[in-house]
Amino acid sequence: MSRLKYLLDTHAFLWAATDDDRLSNKAARAISTTPYEKLAIADVTLQEIGLLLHSGRISFKGSPVAILAGMLDYVTVLPITLEIAMAAPGLEHFRFR
Repeated sequence: MSRLKYLLDTHAFLWAATDDDRLSNKAARAISTTPYEKLAIADVTLQEIGLLLHSGRISFKGSPVAILAGMLDYVTVLPITLEIAMAAPGLEHFRFR
């Protein structure tokens, strides 16, 4: 795999997949202009979306699987590693604004 440029968080991935206005212009531009092989999500993002969907905290206009599968064509799903799991809680959160 080529060098990763952006790892999208759950909200950025969801908002990009659903054309939600909450995705900032800067983030939308970064996602739309970055080659697909340089965009990724963590595998736990998919689990988090499932949990949000089943808890009723989010909903979709249409089939969630169809909507999200379309977006998965444009990102790489990265497996979590032990090192990532241990380091992630200590990272500062970066947000597009």
